[in-house]
Amino acid sequence: MKTYYCHQCAKQKGLIEDPPAGKKLRSQYQYHKHEKHTQIDSSYPLQSIFSDPSTSVYADYMVNTMIEGAVEIDDIGRKNLIWCAGKQTGFRVEAGNIIRPTDAVKVGLSSVSSSIHAYPENSTSFDPGKCAKCGKPIVF
Repeated sequence: MKTYYCHQCAKQKGLIEDPPAGKKLRSQYQYHKHEKHTQIDSSYPLQSIFSDPSTSVYADYMVNTMIEGAVEIDDIGRKNLIWCAGKQTGFRVEAGNIIRPTDAVKVGLSSVSSSIHAYPENSTSFDPGKCAKCGKPIVF
């Protein structure tokens, strides 16, 4: 079962790192993830693609998620940050075919500076409910 923390409680618990300073794409892994989430590749059965492929927009989504988003601890203990952008961020793609638009961003591996990466997600895939620490409804 996933556990969610509001931004404030996640910050207090040390679950949110500050966004990396300077250049946001620092490693080959991050460049690969940027490419994966900005160019449709039909070899992936499931893929999410940002509408704007520029590295600056990609970096802005990553930083916005880190400074405003809530934390999701998934079923196997991975920490992700989630942020509802309030606008279309990209598309869900299945086997090279666009299926539906996305309106949120998820940042994975947020505690590993060389692996942190962002991808578009649909806000309906999050079911945060209440913060596991303070009990307030999570608004993101």
